[in-house]
Amino acid sequence: MTGEWEPADKYLTGDVRTKLKQAEAAAAARPKDFKGNYDDLKVVQPADIPAGQIAVHMGAPWIPESDVNDFVVDLWTLIKTRNKNTDTAIGTNPIRQ
Repeated sequence: MTGEWEPADKYLTGDVRTKLKQAEAAAAARPKDFKGNYDDLKVVQPADIPAGQIAVHMGAPWIPESDVNDFVVDLWTLIKTRNKNTDTAIGTNPIRQ
């Protein structure tokens, strides 16, 4: 919280989950001053999205590089293990062998 006034269209957008937590704490301390903020932010909270409905693309700026590296290593290990167990090389079609 900055203590500065913000227009509603700016205040009620962006990271509204964090703003709601801040407004909740402020409203607990000073209900007359901040209950309205809390109530307004409560209305604009986005619905939770199940993890299976979130599409993630390699190179997305919000994914840490270490997570991408870990994913690639895990995937490569899985492919190598699978191919070792089935005597199939990567990129070959087992039906045509």
